[in-house]
Amino acid sequence: MSASIRIFALTLLAVASFVGHSTSLDPRAGTPSTITQATFEPVYRASKAMQGATGPRITYAKFDELLQTLSTEVAIAQDHQMNELDRKLIALYEEALATYKVSATLWKTEIAAHDELTARPTPAIHRMWIEAGDRIRRATEIYYGRVTGPHDRTTK
Repeated sequence: MSASIRIFALTLLAVASFVGHSTSLDPRAGTPSTITQATFEPVYRASKAMQGATGPRITYAKFDELLQTLSTEVAIAQDHQMNELDRKLIALYEEALATYKVSATLWKTEIAAHDELTARPTPAIHRMWIEAGDRIRRATEIYYGRVTGPHDRTTK
């Protein structure tokens, strides 16, 4: 098994065990039927910037910059107390972030294997970005209260 495949497999295992829910106290947490807008606005913006930039023309340096921003905003949001809907929302952002991190590892491995910083993302990386984008789309639906079902409703 090549080193890049082993690295990729280990990264996938790390993503599968990724868990990160907040338990801190924050009096600004929303009611169980609403998300806490102040907590999630920066996460929403960072995730949409990442989602919008992931395409064939993005460089690894720009991708890494956006990934760091998203990672920071998710980490800050995790520090807040969350209601049930907030926890659903942060879980979607965490899943998207974890997928983007795996794609970054794979892309970095590809760059190292070809010894060129200008290497473009592979189709496998693009598929990961589509998966992450799906999580962000679902998170956006919750963020804007456009989901249906007894446990997913939000009110404005």
